[in-house]
Amino acid sequence: MKRPLQIVAIAALLGIAGTSVQGQEKPKEESQHENAARLFATVKVHFVLNEFDGDKKIASLPYSFLMSTDKEKGMGNPIYRNFIRTGSRLSVSPDKDGKMQYMEIGSNIDCGLNSDDAGQYLMRFNFERTALAPPPTNDYDNKKGDPAFNYAAIRLPTFRSTAIVPLKDGRATEVMSAVDPLNGHTYTLTVTVTAQK
Repeated sequence: MKRPLQIVAIAALLGIAGTSVQGQEKPKEESQHENAARLFATVKVHFVLNEFDGDKKIASLPYSFLMSTDKEKGMGNPIYRNFIRTGSRLSVSPDKDGKMQYMEIGSNIDCGLNSDDAGQYLMRFNFERTALAPPPTNDYDNKKGDPAFNYAAIRLPTFRSTAIVPLKDGRATEVMSAVDPLNGHTYTLTVTVTAQK
């Protein structure tokens, strides 16, 4: 009689162990299914900074790059993943110790992007452009022969923009507009995100 009871006890223990193992494997299967829903995708991001003098467009500066995004259900706050640094270093007058000083002229873009299956994006970006504008004609003509001039009248128009904005695939969206207080020129920043097939 003892032997059948031992067999029943062992079978019961194996059944409990099997149930425990199955219970542990279930979340693993769900986790794998969840990871399979995250699809790697490549998109093209296109920024354009336009400058207008009244209704006349006087400059259009395009910036494009490819970046990756995860398609997932529910979009969290995107983090910066891609960046562009373009421009030059402008030498200016030496400091009091004779060391040459430089100014950064150009454009900086930092960008992060999340997407969903409906073709919508949530973009976080930081855009900064510093240009070199010649000094006013009268000031330059009066001072160009003066060694103390040292770029004193050169202007550095700057445009900066930081935002988190929703976008739709393939649609150009104006995300920012601003006016230069010195010359009245209007700057507009447009961005387009296009999925790559």
